[in-house]
Amino acid sequence: MSWERAMLLLVGVADGLGIGMKVLSNQEEQSVRERTRRRFSDGTGNSVTNENLAHCARLSRNESWKLIGAFGFSGSVILFTNLRDGRSMFKFSSIRDTVAVLSEAPPFDFYLVDQDCTFLFAHDEYDNLFGCGSAKAFVESL
Repeated sequence: MSWERAMLLLVGVADGLGIGMKVLSNQEEQSVRERTRRRFSDGTGNSVTNENLAHCARLSRNESWKLIGAFGFSGSVILFTNLRDGRSMFKFSSIRDTVAVLSEAPPFDFYLVDQDCTFLFAHDEYDNLFGCGSAKAFVESL
């Protein structure tokens, strides 16, 4: 999914659902990517990807991304795509709002992290759900 497509689709879906969403600035985006890379990758590459996640759990199940809605976290979260798909990065007020928007959008690879990088979820086109940080035990419990 290209940056332009993610931007158009997710903004339109969020607006249609009445869900507030902030598009992060380039500086904010770079900061989040660097913090997630340092915290959750094995050090290879210049950003976190499904291929370089370290200390994570993985689950393969149809529509596994929907399981994220049951994760016990309250607070804002940041959703972003792989760099190869663009620099799209969106801030939502909750996981619930994020899952609502994802349920109305076409599938794409994404990452979901909190501002403090205590957890990271990654989901790919093959319905693999990855959990890192505090999300690791959650994914293992499923």
